[in-house]
Amino acid sequence: MRKAMCIAVACLLLLSVSGCGTLLYPERQGQEKGEIDPVVLILDGAGCLFFVVPGLIAFIVDLSTGAIYLPPEGKQEEKTKDNDDLVMIGRMPFG
Repeated sequence: MRKAMCIAVACLLLLSVSGCGTLLYPERQGQEKGEIDPVVLILDGAGCLFFVVPGLIAFIVDLSTGAIYLPPEGKQEEKTKDNDDLVMIGRMPFG
């Protein structure tokens, strides 16, 4: 019984340490302050509504890593620009 409780507590702590924005958008980590992403805000708020302590920890993690902020507009354009340079080399035969 004690071992099961320890495993459950460890899983709960592991889930609470990782914020929603950090899980959904790992490439946003390390961003400076900017506009807050409404999706991440709603998910972190839902975490606070149902589980107060893990939800607060998710907010803290997302704010400290910068994953809660939307990426700058210039970075989004660079991603789409890179995809324009792709060239098809050959086709796979069907059948």
